Amino acid sequence: MQRKLHHWAVDETGRKFDDLFNLVYDPSYLVVAWDRVRTNKGARSAGVNGEAPRSLGPVEAMRMLVGLREPFSS
Repeated sequence: MQRKLHHWAVDETGRKFDDLFNLVYDPSYLVVAWDRVRTNKGARSAGVNGEAPRSLGPVEAMRMLVGLREPFSS
């Protein structure tokens, strides 16, 4: 999906991405994004919260992903 969005943004400079929030907010999208972050080279380095992505287990990771969505839930 990221590649498609990139191509559309480059090829169609006037294109508007009106529903991008709903895409990023989708739980399955967040899980895929988290998996990429957790498995990349820098995953052993701590982030701004002081925790390294690889140090979080599945339960902690799911809590974090749910917490990311909470401020936007109705």
